[in-house]
Amino acid sequence: MKKRLTEKQAKKELDKRKPEAEKILACKEKTEYVLNAVTDLFDTLKGKSTSIDSLFDNTKTTIELIRSYIKGEYREIPFGLVVSAMAAMIYLISPLDAIPDFIPGIGYLDDIVIITLVFKKGLDIELTKYLEWKTNSNNIPKPNFHRIYT
Repeated sequence: MKKRLTEKQAKKELDKRKPEAEKILACKEKTEYVLNAVTDLFDTLKGKSTSIDSLFDNTKTTIELIRSYIKGEYREIPFGLVVSAMAAMIYLISPLDAIPDFIPGIGYLDDIVIITLVFKKGLDIELTKYLEWKTNSNNIPKPNFHRIYT
């Protein structure tokens, strides 16, 4: 049995879930279902590991960002990164992942590697921008007007 997921394997696992992530993102109800399932998962794991707790803070912000994106409130992030973030959320709740979650001590290591990979792909920077937007704006979507010159 594998005890460690390499970055290359993590990328492959993430890429496998991207088509499903795009389909889910096209439906607000399915998106909410996945995001709620991830929140519920972290609620059950809270306090069991400091690495999982710190991961939850970033994942919670990722969930908020995806919700804002789906609602059209925040679109200042490349769609491909939103897809990657959703693919990671799908991986987190999937019972079929590289290291089964029920294995004590190592069951969530692969999940941590997957989330970390998405952060390294630029999500960490985008989360910082999102949090700045959230604190510096009234959370009112900016109109997408094009100036017409006559």
